[in-house]
Amino acid sequence: GLRALVVDNADLSRRRWFDLPAGFVFHFGGAWDDGESIRLDYDHYADPGVVTEFARDIMDGHLAARSGWATATTVRLDLRRGTAHAEGFAGRSEFPRIHPGRVGARYRFRYGLDADGEADREHPFHNAVRSVDLETGAMARYSFGPHVIAEEHVVVPKPAGTDEDAAWLVGTALDTAARRTRLT
Repeated sequence: GLRALVVDNADLSRRRWFDLPAGFVFHFGGAWDDGESIRLDYDHYADPGVVTEFARDIMDGHLAARSGWATATTVRLDLRRGTAHAEGFAGRSEFPRIHPGRVGARYRFRYGLDADGEADREHPFHNAVRSVDLETGAMARYSFGPHVIAEEHVVVPKPAGTDEDAAWLVGTALDTAARRTRLT
């Protein structure tokens, strides 16, 4: 299983462990402390096969079938009770991001990659971007299509924007049919 260690940065000897659902975590989105609990989000894999098998095969030059996808997951670590509650969102997820102005503070929107269709050797990668409203559960997504590999996108705040969702998602996408990488 997964375990989270919370360490008090004012007194490093004060530590507390929390048990989380079993699996593998590769990337975190963000986190904040509301006084009673620590909230965080990450992409949760059932096992480490994305690194130990899939990524290894890709680096060896072999296009492998995908063994599993990550689920966007939010976790509440209850500091008073010593318990953890995890909740996943529908869809596939990777490279989670939040608005840079919300790092360490409560945030509402989580952004990241998503994927269409079934994983196979023809397209075992992500080909869409999406946002998740963590308060309502509403999702918005954009698919680049079946011949595109979407790469990690970053959140770029709009200069005049004051709302958390007043931002652009900027990244690259490889169009394998056109043999071009595009800035999106």
